[in-house]
Amino acid sequence: MERLRTIGYQLARITAALLVAIPCTLTMATTAGAATCTPTGFMRDGINLTAAQIGGSVSGSLDATGCDIGVYFATSGSVAAGAQIFGARYFGIVNDGTSVVVEGASIHTIGNTPFDGTQHGVGIYFTNGGTGTIDGNMVSAYQKGGIVVTGTNATSGAPTTATITNDTVNGLGPVTFIAGNGIQVSRGAVAEVRGNAISDNFYTGEAGVGPNPGGQNPEGLEYFSTGLLLFEAGAGTKTSNNQFSGNQHNFANVN
Repeated sequence: MERLRTIGYQLARITAALLVAIPCTLTMATTAGAATCTPTGFMRDGINLTAAQIGGSVSGSLDATGCDIGVYFATSGSVAAGAQIFGARYFGIVNDGTSVVVEGASIHTIGNTPFDGTQHGVGIYFTNGGTGTIDGNMVSAYQKGGIVVTGTNATSGAPTTATITNDTVNGLGPVTFIAGNGIQVSRGAVAEVRGNAISDNFYTGEAGVGPNPGGQNPEGLEYFSTGLLLFEAGAGTKTSNNQFSGNQHNFANVN
């Protein structure tokens, strides 16, 4: 019985550290000094998220300060080598059910200002059966997650898929306010995760699944961060030759 209780606690701690949509009170801005923020129809927390760019290709610097998303793709597109995307509150890049290639770019400073415990702020986000390549990028200074590939297509049920290779994913280091993850493959999505360097995802706070959900939980019952998290990942997901440093947990696989 004690072993079953311990396993249950561990699962709850990992589940709580997943990227989830939690309603929150936000101040919504429609424009920014550096970008015009256009509604996308992509909803989170009851908000029609805005983007600094919709579709096309990103090849230079995209300052998304004041917007929710850097670049939003509902049709095929790309982020080219040398591109830099930063400043968005929710996501740097969103692939919403299409084909996207992200190669050799820098995606950073994604989340609230200052960073806090709100469950958003992801560098690269593939969902809704989208597919593509994520290769050779630098993803850093994200509030919740570096790279997330998740879910299936809402109509066809096809899994979201991606090849995630040769990326450098750097978290915030030890923080008390959020349990962030480096790379996450979840909820039926399928990915090959190979040759990435994943570091500095570490939660030191006390919020957790114990008797005091808001804090001050006994040792071992707090939420935790993971470098590479597979949560109900689809069959065919593969990981190899990834390097880890400075993470609270390097790898977790929960089915």
